[in-house]
Amino acid sequence: MEITSLSRPSEVILGGTPPTDRAMLSVTMAYRHALLKDISRNTRRAYRNEFDHLIRTICTLSHRHLEAVLKNLPKMIGPEQALSYRDFLLASTTRDGDPLSVATVRRKLAFASRLFRELRHTGFTKVNPFERLTYVADNEVKPTD
Repeated sequence: MEITSLSRPSEVILGGTPPTDRAMLSVTMAYRHALLKDISRNTRRAYRNEFDHLIRTICTLSHRHLEAVLKNLPKMIGPEQALSYRDFLLASTTRDGDPLSVATVRRKLAFASRLFRELRHTGFTKVNPFERLTYVADNEVKPTD
């Protein structure tokens, strides 16, 4: 499959023959494993959309092409990049111009954490930069330790 800037990251990962590049294979395995844990078709579709959003945002923030991000994802994302992704979400708006809801931000961060948990579990990264990353809305009380 030819990868272009218009390609959906999930289609690159799921479509065609399995990738031969070890790094892209790691993302493919983690993504498929994250999807296969939930058998609900709606959940799989939601995860596909979250994956596409995460990868496209990383492309935008890192000024890299899709293929480069897919091949280097485990190495590209550390705590600083995870914070940048969260801040990007906090600055994002809906089509109506409203800020993203707390639930939307949490859902996107939860998916990113799940993906990196799979990458860590399969040995392609040592840390999950999204693991302890939380978002607390201005009107909520932060949990105490």
